[in-house]
Amino acid sequence: MHLRKALTLCAAVAAAGALAIAPAAQATTPTGGTLQYIKINNVSTNGTVATSGTFKGGTATFVALGYTATCSAGSVVGTVKRGAITSGTAAFNFTTLSITCNTPLGISATIALAPGCSVNVNMGGVRTSPNDNVHDSYNPTATIDSGLYNSAAPQKVHNVLGTLVLPAPALNCVTVTLSSGTCKAYVQGNANVEFDEAKKTVAGTVYQDLILRGTGLSLYGQTASCLGLMSGAVTLNNIDFNIPAEIDFRVNP
Repeated sequence: MHLRKALTLCAAVAAAGALAIAPAAQATTPTGGTLQYIKINNVSTNGTVATSGTFKGGTATFVALGYTATCSAGSVVGTVKRGAITSGTAAFNFTTLSITCNTPLGISATIALAPGCSVNVNMGGVRTSPNDNVHDSYNPTATIDSGLYNSAAPQKVHNVLGTLVLPAPALNCVTVTLSSGTCKAYVQGNANVEFDEAKKTVAGTVYQDLILRGTGLSLYGQTASCLGLMSGAVTLNNIDFNIPAEIDFRVNP
């Protein structure tokens, strides 16, 4: 029974790593526009900029089993697009991803992006109407896009919305492995993303938050040693990465 419980818990925790608060009360009716530019560190010329992220916190609910698990550490490394962008296309591309999750039984699980694979984060083009509701920030009169999105009553201002797009299942790009190394599965699907433009400074470095939340991911292709437990859908509950940059998703350059 202990082995079955351990594997069951790790299934949910590992799924959370695969891939982070209720918003303050605001009047509805979004006030922004459609995403057309990305400014990074106050520069908006076209190009790509190296970026990274450190895991901050978050949980995931393993829907089939009805419980929530917590992750503790991890990172992402890749690039972010700068300059003109078409709403709904890739803003981030991560070529390295790792995260470690701990269970109450002391068994860890590791999520890793396979060599040669990459994960895109498309920004804009989702869940708002009539536009992406982004604002031109970081000048004296602009509004910073910040606050978890409320789909039931869209706020005047909220985090910039996007979608994490995992590679096709046939590529087996995102793996989940238990600490024993004998149980492994893969992750497929898409997940909602929010980018919080609010800046916080820690030890002289400015950070913003890249957050994954909601349904859309599931496990597949588990090995026999997983005993059939590494399967089913998961819900991400604010899986959060600290991004060390000043990124502004904008309507104007």
